[in-house]
Order: sequence, then C-alpha cells, then structure tokens
Amino acid sequence: MTLIAELKFVSTFALKPSNVTNMSGRTLLLPTPYAIKMALIDRAIVRFGFEKSKEIFPAIRDLRIYWAGPLTIGVMQVIEKGYRLARSTTKSQIRVQEYCTYSGSFYITFESKSSDAVGELSQLIRMLFRLGRSGSIINCEYLFRNVEAIDRDWISLGDPLDYSEITRGIVQRMDDMRHDVSLTDVSTYNLQSPNQLRFQYDIIIPYKLGYASDNFIVYERIES
Repeated sequence: MTLIAELKFVSTFALKPSNVTNMSGRTLLLPTPYAIKMALIDRAIVRFGFEKSKEIFPAIRDLRIYWAGPLTIGVMQVIEKGYRLARSTTKSQIRVQEYCTYSGSFYITFESKSSDAVGELSQLIRMLFRLGRSGSIINCEYLFRNVEAIDRDWISLGDPLDYSEITRGIVQRMDDMRHDVSLTDVSTYNLQSPNQLRFQYDIIIPYKLGYASDNFIVYERIES
C-alpha cells in the first residue's frame, strides 16, 4: 500500500531534534518519521478513539516514509526572551530561536507492507494538523494513490546515512519509533523516557547553501 500526500506549512515552523530543549538547539529542515507518526496517532485518537487506535497503531508504527521537499527552504533566526521556572523563582533567558519557511508544497510518501488499515490511514493523512512539539501547523492539499502521479526525487527518511557513500547535501538528525513499542509506550502520560522508545540516526538531504545574511539563510535544492 502506498499513499502520497501533498502538504503545505501554513506559517513558519520550528522542528527541534529530540535531544535538545525548546530553549536551545537549531531547527531541523524537515520533520522526522517519529514526528510524522505521532501526528498520525494524535489524529487517530481524535477520530477513532483510544481502543480503535491501538488496533491500527502497528500499521502507523511500521510505515516507511519518503520525503520530497520544495525548491528552497528559508531559516530565520529570532532573538527571544524566555522564562524558566527555577524552584520558587522565575529566571529570564535570552535565546536565539530558528524558524523555517518553505517556498511551496512538500510531499510525503507513506508505504506499508499491509493494506489492512489503508482506509483509516487515508482519513488520518487528510486530517494531519501539526507536526512536532512546537505547533508547526500543516494542511493536506491532496492525497494520491497512484505513485506515478508524482515525479519527484524521493528521500527515504528511515534509512541511516551510509558514511562510506556520502553525497552532496546537508546532514539532518532523524529519529523513528522502535519496532517493538506499543501505543501505551508512546503515550505522553508514560513516565518512561521517550529516548528509550526511539532510535536516532543521520541522513543527507539534497540541499546546499544559497545565500545568507546576519539572521536569514536560504537553502536551495540540488537538482539531480
């Protein structure tokens, strides 16, 4: 079963790696498989309820995900004043936050060995609302079932970088769900560390530095 979604960020967004806090760290240029799957799980619970979501969770967890990005990606740096609660007092902190913007739509391919939950997955993909923990709002423009309808240079988000075959591009830190986790394991109410439920790895995306200023960077896609 293969489904292709044309998606669009409706505003600037920030997608932090899982090993940094909201007060620090650079933004990723694209969502991770873990963030995409958690967004689908969120929509599944809203649409079908928790018990039904447990049935279709394995289909979401085992998805293979491919990504095709826009022509250009912009990253702007903003200086913000944040506050952190420290015991009985609140401390202020100056931080530099990064926000991304895409020049157009991007595409995600969802590939599954099973076709048991294709109907449910189609509904969930159309309902996708946000990615990551920073409220990155997205909108599903179209959903395709014909793979040949979209001619793009696809990047597998689930295949770790082979350092013996490094190509041109930018390294991005990805994470994905372990294949033995359950819906209860990935629940936000689970006290177990999220890092024990996912594995991290690097990939290369085909983008290069186009130009940069003091607080704005533009990356351009490398055409094959």
